[in-house]
Amino acid sequence: MQHTTPTLEERFGREVADRRRSVNMSQKALADLLTTAGLPLDASAISRIEKGTRALRLSEALLVARKMGFSLDLLGDETPPEEEYIQRRKRLDDLLMAAGEAVRLVADEANGIDWFIESNPAAFDTTAPELMSTIEAELRANWVLRSIATRCRTVEARDAIRSLVETVAAISVDDAVGEDSGE
Repeated sequence: MQHTTPTLEERFGREVADRRRSVNMSQKALADLLTTAGLPLDASAISRIEKGTRALRLSEALLVARKMGFSLDLLGDETPPEEEYIQRRKRLDDLLMAAGEAVRLVADEANGIDWFIESNPAAFDTTAPELMSTIEAELRANWVLRSIATRCRTVEARDAIRSLVETVAAISVDDAVGEDSGE
């Protein structure tokens, strides 16, 4: 038995059939639903769609997918795994670079707040400004880490961003207390 890659029509049909069955809908009920939505089909047409033997216009496929609760993006374009890995890795690298820039902007703003507090001591009740700067920088870094942890979907991405934030936060703390990280 020779294994062949399913055609786009077959993958679409399989998704329609899986979605239809998951909601206990008959082919006739799906045909009626689509007919009401402006795509006149009968149960035998639904059967052919599910087998991948009935071609659909793009507008028809979009309507069927929308009514069945999925996106045509779900079907993908059968990118080879090696190429998909490279694409995904590049996207991750780009996102990490963007996250790094965002963290640097947060650190710069935090330093601006420290400068403002130090420049306006009468407006704030601080007994040890250098200790307060260190504590505030650590609190800000922890807040950023918690924010990231709630938004990252993978442990790897979370760890990479956490490492980046900790590095930038350490630089921010060193700057706040006037230490040179090279000493």
